[in-house]
Amino acid sequence: MNDLDRIAEIMTQCPVNQTQLDKPKHIYAWITKLNAQVSVEIGVFGGTSFIAAAVAMEKTGGIAYGIDPWMNAEAMQEGYPAVNATIPGMPFPVYYQKLNRVLKNNKLFNTRLIRAKSQETSELFDDGEIDFIHIDGNHGAAAVLQDAELYVPKVRKGGIIWFDDVLWDSVTPAVRHAMKSCKHVCRPSSNDVMLEKTC
Repeated sequence: MNDLDRIAEIMTQCPVNQTQLDKPKHIYAWITKLNAQVSVEIGVFGGTSFIAAAVAMEKTGGIAYGIDPWMNAEAMQEGYPAVNATIPGMPFPVYYQKLNRVLKNNKLFNTRLIRAKSQETSELFDDGEIDFIHIDGNHGAAAVLQDAELYVPKVRKGGIIWFDDVLWDSVTPAVRHAMKSCKHVCRPSSNDVMLEKTC
């Protein structure tokens, strides 16, 4: 079984089953292209994107870090009442437990799930240590901007910063902030943008 087929198979085991492989395929390709040793995902949720990073890091010999509080209160999105209406019914702690089991059952031991708010964990990484980061946490304007402010300096020159849900108005200020030290690479989809750290 090749790596992409393996990612697709493991994705079916995730607590939130998403079968679209386009995004995980891009994540896998870029992490392996960078020969990344440290990848970070902010906002892991059900883990389908994180699985792609974990499988890619097996190839590079690095570690995939996933940061998410997996708490309903922390998932509330400032300015998005329709989204917030769905959050109380989501069993976030169960997602965390199930994803841990999926990683263990598939022997993805090169992973570290950190159950905390992203604003509390940036000091775990040195400046310039991260090769690839996927920012897909809380989309409230203040929260995502803070993620950019805290984590863009942690990415090495030539590293990749992937912002998800860039069609949300609240994400725009964070992308603009990152562009001060990055250049545009591509749009893997209309809702995603990838930047390369230039300094």
